[in-house]
Amino acid sequence: MSVEIISVHFPKAGGSSLKKSLLDAYGQESVYLDYKDDPVDPTCQYYIDPEGCRRKANAICDRLEIKIIHGHFNPSKYNQIKNAKSIVFLRHPIDNLISIYFFWKTYKEPSHAIFNYFRDNQLTLIELAKLPAIRYLMSRTYFSDVDMKSFDFIGFQENYSEDLHSLSKLLSIPITENKENINAFVDYSEEVKAIKANKQIMGTLHDCLIEDIMFYENARKIQAAQNYRKNGR
Repeated sequence: MSVEIISVHFPKAGGSSLKKSLLDAYGQESVYLDYKDDPVDPTCQYYIDPEGCRRKANAICDRLEIKIIHGHFNPSKYNQIKNAKSIVFLRHPIDNLISIYFFWKTYKEPSHAIFNYFRDNQLTLIELAKLPAIRYLMSRTYFSDVDMKSFDFIGFQENYSEDLHSLSKLLSIPITENKENINAFVDYSEEVKAIKANKQIMGTLHDCLIEDIMFYENARKIQAAQNYRKNGR
């Protein structure tokens, strides 16, 4: 297998920008984009037939030109690749949820069952936060039973430029930052400010997302430990 990098695109955490950067750095023929098994989607093949899904993944990995796999998927889908570097960018769960909420409010196309349920029932931000797939988006939906220490690189959307530079050093290849904000066509900054200024809403969100917040804070500690080992500081 020639795959060198397994890149998990965690939603609304800079993954679309990273995708463009990886395509620019490695070339389109070397990057396989895997968005068919989004962990949020309860009808995806990975949850219906995980073994069959892994067999198909093996066939993909045997394609000699592929160096990078990037997309929405549970990391265990590619457990059979032993020597590739695993990378991911994360984002604070409250900021992440707010971004998902406004993106879903403006997205018009049919999508997976959770999105369609949100749209059809016109859920509020708090109602969205209480859906199990979203409430535990980080700790269970994407990374259930995953040891985050197994990742070679964990970056954070809040420090995207700095962390992308660190990733470039780790991979020993120049990676140019590309800004891709798929929420940018709608300005919801005033609504976000109002939400963050509302102590009751923020308190409720914190309580709903506490498991993911703890997971996120632990990932921060793992990144700090990795940086200490690499840099001696």
